[in-house]
Amino acid sequence: NSAAHLSTPPTEASAAAILTLTRFPNRTLKSDTFQLNTTNDYDFRIDAVKKYLMQKNRYKKVTMSTDEMRGEISERRNWLEPRLRKIVRSLLKATDGEAAAKIRVLDILGEKRKNEYGALSLKDIFDPNIAEIYFEDLRKIINKEWPTFKNVFGPDQERFNMNMKTVNSYRVDAHAQDISQEEMSLVRVCLGLLEKQVNAYLD
Repeated sequence: NSAAHLSTPPTEASAAAILTLTRFPNRTLKSDTFQLNTTNDYDFRIDAVKKYLMQKNRYKKVTMSTDEMRGEISERRNWLEPRLRKIVRSLLKATDGEAAAKIRVLDILGEKRKNEYGALSLKDIFDPNIAEIYFEDLRKIINKEWPTFKNVFGPDQERFNMNMKTVNSYRVDAHAQDISQEEMSLVRVCLGLLEKQVNAYLD
């Protein structure tokens, strides 16, 4: 038996083509990212489609425990935060230069951290292994320097702040109260918008 082979993980287009192939097994399908070959007697590899669908729907589960909801929030926030750090540091440096950007950031962090991190480079200040900059700090920096960041997160500054505050308020260490399904739905919307904006900029 021959099998269908993928040279790369399936995208939405390739997954659709694979599903087409299950209905028309005599075809040879090609795209710029993958090639599928099969014969009448074929042993079809469906794992790629399953993985694609699982990835696509991974954040759409409806009935979840509080631990599951906090786990999803933590996973997505852990993806988002380092990318926000990268965007904030690079845009401030590009706009203001290293020295001025560092002053702006330290002013927002407060006196204690300003004194502690004064000798660090801008890069080190944004390194979580060296300095402490929190998710809320990133929101404050972006909010204060909105003209620098509005092309990434704009045009609605209030919506950006709401998205960031909502995500931060349901962080894993804020475990005093449960999360309702309605609250989880709101967090997902906020995370989804931020993820979309970050991806669009970094791509």
